[in-house]
Amino acid sequence: MGLLSLHMLIYLNLVCCGAFSQAESQTQCSPSTTKKHTELSRPPSLGGSWYSPSCEIQPGPQFVLRHYQFSKSSKDFSIIRYYYSDEFCRDPAYSIKGEGTISPGTPSWYLSEATDADVQLTKLTVTPYKADVAVVLGGFIQQGCHGFSEVKDVFSYQSSLELNASDYTCLQSLSFSVNELLVLRQVNYYKRKGNYNVMDSTKTAESLDTGRRSRHRKSRRQLSLAGRELFLGNGVWFSQLDRPSSYQLPLYSYEHKDCEACSCIDKASVDNPPMECDGGHQYSGSARVNLTGHWSSAACESVPYSLFTLRSLDFNEVDGTYNIKTTYYTDNYCTLPSFTLTATGYLVSEKSFARLQNTRSYQLIFSKLSVGVLSETMAKLLSMGDTSRCGHITNWQLGEMHDVTNTGGCDALNIAIRDSQYTLIKSGIDSSKSEYMIMSEMKPMESAFNTEVTNFTPKLIKCKAEIISYASFKTQKLTQSLSSQASTHSISGFLILGVMSLLQ
Repeated sequence: MGLLSLHMLIYLNLVCCGAFSQAESQTQCSPSTTKKHTELSRPPSLGGSWYSPSCEIQPGPQFVLRHYQFSKSSKDFSIIRYYYSDEFCRDPAYSIKGEGTISPGTPSWYLSEATDADVQLTKLTVTPYKADVAVVLGGFIQQGCHGFSEVKDVFSYQSSLELNASDYTCLQSLSFSVNELLVLRQVNYYKRKGNYNVMDSTKTAESLDTGRRSRHRKSRRQLSLAGRELFLGNGVWFSQLDRPSSYQLPLYSYEHKDCEACSCIDKASVDNPPMECDGGHQYSGSARVNLTGHWSSAACESVPYSLFTLRSLDFNEVDGTYNIKTTYYTDNYCTLPSFTLTATGYLVSEKSFARLQNTRSYQLIFSKLSVGVLSETMAKLLSMGDTSRCGHITNWQLGEMHDVTNTGGCDALNIAIRDSQYTLIKSGIDSSKSEYMIMSEMKPMESAFNTEVTNFTPKLIKCKAEIISYASFKTQKLTQSLSSQASTHSISGFLILGVMSLLQ
């Protein structure tokens, strides 16, 4: 009998890191979790340019376009981040350019399908495009960095600095880091050259035996490259010891068919920043979308500590009720489920958020939380835990949902029931004319209006066909529970799952 040590610390936001539920049988609501004609490139072939597919909303919120370039040898990099004053990336504020060396190494033991890399930043260039921005940046630079001259002419000001090990204070003062390059994952997409019966593959060549490799090479000759995606680490870190444990949304190669901003960014430079890379379309600026309906993850989503999620949300703005289901997986394609969480309650609209169009703050009131296990490993873990603090369930079975509200959550998963939470919800219409919604991370109500928004989740797409009948939804036990409860609660903004050891 061996000992399987599963040392994991999982920081997961229940609503922000979600799941797909009842729409799985509906093609118009199904997320894109599997890719035809895809291949994992390991080690990644970084040579060339990579671009943001559209204006990105990053923690802050900050509005960013990225242009990353790597030498053919994949040893040198030049990355540019353009920062904007508006969510459509039309009003440039400043840019930061980082140059250095990168050495892709061995497969990551921690983050699925990633390759670890060593990164050395050697030069930093800061370029403000506005006088007031130059003043603010100048203060940060002069306080936290050495070697920068005083800002004299904001439109021609461009300073560079050779960095050493003590310059992380400078990076931190500018909220800049290249630690996202410490983990790399590249996926290549292919299209058929003709009418062939081509093998679909989401496996790497290194995982194929000799016979299958031969068939893989034959199939590849019948395909042409349609695009590449580069997944980098998520978050901001200021120590080389801090390696990311989840992925950002990917950068696209120039030939990628879904990269509407690639050409625009490619033609720009730090002296001539990209503008109107959305083609002049203001999809997000259309009338606010009605939240009532069924929403689903657009694709398999990466969350911290090498887990992946699909989300399914049902909102009813008429009676203010919601139903959220989040399923967690252990693979990049969301095919190996681990456990699922469902939450019901109601939401109260608060006020508009000035920095983003079609965005409102909401108070989410929690009514009921259920947990279900979808893998033998998780079933064993929860069965071994303190059942008095996780729904009083002594024998967890696969696929069974259990109410853990009466025990205040689940200690084994470190889920605690708290007072009401605050979130921002932004809705609109994207370039494919689909209705979408993004949510900010959850915050306690008492600190909601004193704390800057720090993070938004990947977008959810509204199903084109209604899946839930809200007339019947309103008569279910959810409404009865809401009216009968003397006090209301909400789900804790995060859960920490500590798995120490599991006997097999």
